[in-house]
Amino acid sequence: MDCLREEAEEDKLASAELKAGNKRFLSGATKRRDLLAEAKATSGGQKPFAVVVSCLDSRASSELLFDQGIGDLFSARLAGSIVDKDVLGSVEFATNIGCIQDLATGEVTFLE
Repeated sequence: MDCLREEAEEDKLASAELKAGNKRFLSGATKRRDLLAEAKATSGGQKPFAVVVSCLDSRASSELLFDQGIGDLFSARLAGSIVDKDVLGSVEFATNIGCIQDLATGEVTFLE
């Protein structure tokens, strides 16, 4: 497979996992997690599979809403739902630290 096709497949898998996690959250069937163990396991580095730009509201954690663990998501949280150059820079940074390959091939997923 060529690089762009591999990235497109990874994007579809990431989007599917976010949607499945949100479905688990909405149905109350979230995964049982040992957050302390997850924190220790990721102490040497993070490998998020997706970037989530979300509200700064303390009641709306992306990890909770998408039923993901520590280190799974790169969360850029902001007030006012306005992506400025600082937030965009954070999103670009995320492509360099995790399994997120390229913003141009990414799929945007909205909660319904």
